[in-house]
Amino acid sequence: HTDWVLDTVFSTKGDRVVSVGRDMTVKLTDIATQRFLGNITTHTPGVLRGGMNAVDCNAKNEVVDAGADGAPKLFRPEVVAAPSSGGNPNQIREYDALPGRAFDVQFSADGTRFVVGSSYNGRGEVRVYQTEDGGQLLSLPDLEGGIYSVAFSPDGKTIAFGGFAGHVVLADASSAEIFKEFVPVPLEN
Repeated sequence: HTDWVLDTVFSTKGDRVVSVGRDMTVKLTDIATQRFLGNITTHTPGVLRGGMNAVDCNAKNEVVDAGADGAPKLFRPEVVAAPSSGGNPNQIREYDALPGRAFDVQFSADGTRFVVGSSYNGRGEVRVYQTEDGGQLLSLPDLEGGIYSVAFSPDGKTIAFGGFAGHVVLADASSAEIFKEFVPVPLEN
C-alpha cells in the first residue's frame, strides 16, 4: 500500500491475507513467502472511488469490501489483469451504496449475508445484504452518529453495531428491531 492500511482479513485457508487501504486498493499477499500477489481490484479509473475502509472473507473465499464511495463490492480473491477495454474481471457484484462512507463490513458465519455500516453528516446507517443476488434484506437508516463497527452473532440472528454515539446496539437480523442498547464502559460525571 502507498497509504494507510485500514483493515485486513485472512483467506478461508489462512494462507493469504487481504488488505485494504486509503490508496483505493485491495491487495492479496501470500503469508508463507510474504510475497505480494497483486491487486484484487484493478486500477481502471472509476472502479474504486476513495479509500477502502473494510474487508471480510466468507467460506466460499469471496471478499467483500467497503469504503469511501459507500458501495460494498464482492470480489473473487484472484489476481487477473483488467482487459484493455476496462472493468474488473475479479468483481462479482456491486451493491447499492449507503449514504456517505462505509466504515465496516462483515459476513454472517454462513457467508450468505453481510452487514455494513456507514456515516454521513453525523448520521449513520446499517444495512444487511444477500450476498448471492445483491438484494437488500434490511436497513436501519438515520441512526444517531456515524456507524463505524458492525458484526453478526455466530448464529446469524443478531447484528451488533456502534459508532460515534458511544453505545453498542443489538438488533434482530431479520426484522431490524432494536432490542438492546448499552454503553460498554461505565461513565462518570
